[in-house]
Amino acid sequence: MYRGNTPSPLRSCPYPSNPVTKKADTFHVDHKIIHLPEMKILDVMLEIIGIRNLPKGHKGDFFVFFSKSQPDRIFNAKKKLTILSESGEKQVAYFQCEPCGHLLLELMSQSSHGLPISKSVEVIGSTPLSLEDLTCPASQLTMEKWLEVVPSTKIEALEPICIRVAVSVTTPSAAPYVFHMVYSRAFSKISCFFTFRGRIQYAKNWTHVTDDAGDEIISLQMRKSKKSRRMNGSILQKELIGINKAGETHTIAELVGKEWLLLDSHWSLKFQTCSGDDGYLLELVGGSRIVKFFPGQKLDYEHKHCAKRRNQDDFMTAIEFSSEHPYGKALALLDLKSGVVNVKEEWLFLPGIITAFILGDILRKEGYSNLLSIGNNLKDKNTSTEETN
Repeated sequence: MYRGNTPSPLRSCPYPSNPVTKKADTFHVDHKIIHLPEMKILDVMLEIIGIRNLPKGHKGDFFVFFSKSQPDRIFNAKKKLTILSESGEKQVAYFQCEPCGHLLLELMSQSSHGLPISKSVEVIGSTPLSLEDLTCPASQLTMEKWLEVVPSTKIEALEPICIRVAVSVTTPSAAPYVFHMVYSRAFSKISCFFTFRGRIQYAKNWTHVTDDAGDEIISLQMRKSKKSRRMNGSILQKELIGINKAGETHTIAELVGKEWLLLDSHWSLKFQTCSGDDGYLLELVGGSRIVKFFPGQKLDYEHKHCAKRRNQDDFMTAIEFSSEHPYGKALALLDLKSGVVNVKEEWLFLPGIITAFILGDILRKEGYSNLLSIGNNLKDKNTSTEETN
């Protein structure tokens, strides 16, 4: 479901369907290296409609603060909502949180003492709202009812104070994985997250990948290959090394000729070289999965507000093409400027991190213009080789 206009399509005609319909298990190798617990996410719409049985003589502007009684990894803020019956204006809050625990609704009163700059805020009371009750199998995922407010110690109430609350939620779904890539050296504000370009020795430098909570998941380092061996007729040139939380060292990618082989060759990553240019830069293939990386924010990640639109050169969107999604399904967004990787599905999070690192390594050493020209250079070399032959 989209709010507003639908995203701009990538293709005018569907992508040719893959005859292999069964998805290969391409992430069983990932679990040997890193494993992240699945996190659920809930979309919530909340409105405070009315209030009743206020203590006599209590005057002022009434509103509600809402928060999680125990802040979670997605929602850890306290926000304000007006009350429809008091303000005369409808205000609905939309937010996301984990589908557990309680929302805490605090009824507040703000009164002025004759001066516009002198206002006091008082807590009238609070009431919890269970998210488990809203998402249980018997729930309709929507509710409108009076909730009794437990008054604070300073409030004397002859009758129960109540607020009328309307709330609706979605069915809990898997939350996207968000990773942050931090280079071990200080970095320039004008460069990508892998530090500034220049004559610097990078051999001993590491990039640390953390989750949204700041916990380190894996550390990465690019090395020249020490193995003098050939694979598929090409010389092994570079290796990407990863050290996981357990301290285990893994070779998670190898550059063989012009192709990156990821995770024991379960994935292949190539720059786009075909003459029929669809606008993508990289193609990632594993089993029956085909994922193409397009410069900029595409499909679900397309930015709607031009006033706040960032430079599209900072982004790369991973889009899967299949018989189920012939026009493409956006699965990940790489923010190469800030080093943030946002991945929707588990099977892509390690290949997505590896791809972001490889792109960042090229950006750091050679710049964005060279990144875009790599595919064309490869195409020209292939053409000249064919003519020579």
